Amino acid sequence: MAAIPWFALGVLAALIFFALALRAARPARPAADSSGAAVPLPPTPLQRAARWTLAAGLVLAGTALALIARLGVDAWWNDDSVRLRVTLLMVAALVASAAPMAAARRSETARGILVDERDLQILGRAPSVQGGAVLVCLALWTIALMQTFHDQGQVPMPFLVLLCWSCLLVYALALPAGILLGYWRR
Repeated sequence: MAAIPWFALGVLAALIFFALALRAARPARPAADSSGAAVPLPPTPLQRAARWTLAAGLVLAGTALALIARLGVDAWWNDDSVRLRVTLLMVAALVASAAPMAAARRSETARGILVDERDLQILGRAPSVQGGAVLVCLALWTIALMQTFHDQGQVPMPFLVLLCWSCLLVYALALPAGILLGYWRR
């Protein structure tokens, strides 16, 4: 019965971050300059959504990582309350990372166009970051697990589950990072 409040809290946190990212995705009013000087363009709604998403996902995933680091992998694996808290934080990070794609699907709002041609080009190239990020994550895990458990000849199950979760989180958070990289390069 103690799991229900944690589950509700995790779902609520994910929905709050999702709503904040969608709110940040609303179109901004363009800045007017009467002197004719070049005015830097305000961030696009997709760019703002990617910033919020990346920040929320990093906070949630970092909190989960801090709990595992503080309590230890064995406590995470054996204690249901710790495992549930960490899992809910990771699920919340995954849900929050879906905000840029949800914002991109809403192409128009009452306040104007949400996604233009430049945004669509960036969205087309942004997923290319995801594969490389997951490969780096897998390579780091392989090296760490091989060096740590070489003498035992086998990797304990909790570490394989953490490997899976970390790859999922890296994959999800690489999309908003790819979107921000796309705007930075333009």
